[in-house]
Amino acid sequence: MTWLNTRDSYGTLSKILHWIIVLMLLMMVGGGLAYTRLELPGLEQANHEMGGKLVLTLALIRLVLRLIAPAPKPMPTHEKWEVGLSHAVHWGLYVVLFLYPLSGWFMVSADGFAETGALPEWLAPSSTGAFWYNLHFAMKWVLLGFVGLHIAGALKHAVLDRDGTLKRMWFGKP
Repeated sequence: MTWLNTRDSYGTLSKILHWIIVLMLLMMVGGGLAYTRLELPGLEQANHEMGGKLVLTLALIRLVLRLIAPAPKPMPTHEKWEVGLSHAVHWGLYVVLFLYPLSGWFMVSADGFAETGALPEWLAPSSTGAFWYNLHFAMKWVLLGFVGLHIAGALKHAVLDRDGTLKRMWFGKP
């Protein structure tokens, strides 16, 4: 078991962070939809805010880890366009993993809804709340787009190419 990424595979730490972030995002998007549609009371808002903080923290750790131990090298079966698209999608996901929770945090601060105590207020209540709300809402769709591309690429490599790319992010030997 290798904790850091190698030339051929993602390390255990990257894999754990990847799959925890996947689960957190599923819970956060689902919880956010339930919160806004059902107008759930403050406890659910506080849980959503804390979850956003956790996603932001995990994304920061994942980014630092990626800078310390770069992703594995492309496999010989990967076409040049696939490598370029993969880099664009991965870095796009990093951007969204920061903008999505930060926009929610700023939205709550600007709207004066940070009374749950789950998040410190970064912005004084102001008229910018609508901007941050719209950005937070848009990030959901951008995230879903990048995740869709990410999953499509993983399935292409697993089902069509059968080249072992997907196994590099799963546990066990690639």
